[in-house]
Amino acid sequence: MRPAKRLTGQLVAFAAMLFAALPSLYAQAPPTQGEAFEQGKALGRTGNAAARGTISGSTAQSTVPSYTTNPPEASYFGSPGLGTQAAARASACASSPAADPSCTAVQFSQTNPSQRPSFNIAPTDPLLTRGRAITADPQAIAGSIAGSYSGCAVQTVTTPDRFETAICHQYHTLETLTCDKVLIVTPIQTPGCSAGQFLTRVTADPCPACIDYLAFDFSCGTNSYTMHVFTIDKGSGQVYMDLGSQDVPGSLNTQIPQTPGPSRIDGFFCYQTYYSQSCAGPNCTIGAWFYNPCQGTSYYGANTFAMPTTVTLLPVWESEMRGQEERGITHKLGDLLWREKVGWAVCLAETQARAGQSIKVRLRGVEKNVMPGYYVNVSEVSLRHRSLAHLLEELRRTVTSTPTVEAADSGRSRIWS
Repeated sequence: MRPAKRLTGQLVAFAAMLFAALPSLYAQAPPTQGEAFEQGKALGRTGNAAARGTISGSTAQSTVPSYTTNPPEASYFGSPGLGTQAAARASACASSPAADPSCTAVQFSQTNPSQRPSFNIAPTDPLLTRGRAITADPQAIAGSIAGSYSGCAVQTVTTPDRFETAICHQYHTLETLTCDKVLIVTPIQTPGCSAGQFLTRVTADPCPACIDYLAFDFSCGTNSYTMHVFTIDKGSGQVYMDLGSQDVPGSLNTQIPQTPGPSRIDGFFCYQTYYSQSCAGPNCTIGAWFYNPCQGTSYYGANTFAMPTTVTLLPVWESEMRGQEERGITHKLGDLLWREKVGWAVCLAETQARAGQSIKVRLRGVEKNVMPGYYVNVSEVSLRHRSLAHLLEELRRTVTSTPTVEAADSGRSRIWS
């Protein structure tokens, strides 16, 4: 911003007053450094008061020629370079009137370097060497100001003692040790299925010229079979006529004689159905009959399917044998014992499982004493495994010709002696 004319005039008047007062000031006794400092501050405040009243938001606009709040040079902000704009401005000012203040500054910057004497100032020039000496030790050049300036004072600050409490903890670390206890299990597959599980479909096509044929679907129920009878459209493969569903007796791996299924005899329907099952090995065969007593006709179909199985994980004899030995069970009269690769034995006398105590048994038709650490008491295991108890009961029923030994403990199965 160019200085305002009014401000320039006031500053010139202030300087004239200052120079006019200098002879009278020097005629008096020279002031001390403190007095000179205070006189300088007072003079500065006087000038500030005179200049402050002439400066406002509109001063520059009224006193500076061609002043504007939105100069065109504001568009240069953010430009990557000003070389092009500077060259264009210098070219424009070369032919502009000399009275244009902005061009006066531009022309001065262009012509002054060639008119102003050039100087080469070496690092050893006295201006630089004396400046470095002053910077390195100003007091050696200007003298100490401690005698004339009291703004700085040496103070001694005492910090009170500080106490800190430190705590040391000494302890033993705790370790968590683990051990593996392995239970050996073996998978046992037994015939079984869940409710709603599909088993097989039996079909019969007694009438090749008819549009449909007979179908019988069998699936597992909770404790039975579900038999669904219907006909299938030969063209679409969809259900043509639903003849009903019924829960019928049945289970896997059992022999079922001819047993009635869904039947209906009324003014519209006249039919009776039957089914049977035979099983051998892993497979079962279901046969189905459709009988029309009103016409005296009967149709039959059969299908063989692989029995679904369920897998049960049961502890093998090693883990059960160790557990019984640790618990110290009592082998009771009639208990069934078993050892792998040896076979079955029947306990003949109540014996406490203790180290060195043998068990009197009948093994392969011979009475002998065996050590408890080599046999597992299957009768005791069956008290904790319902599936095993069921198998022992089935075994007992199949050997009804073998005398049964009764014992005081009625909670266990007792078979041959």
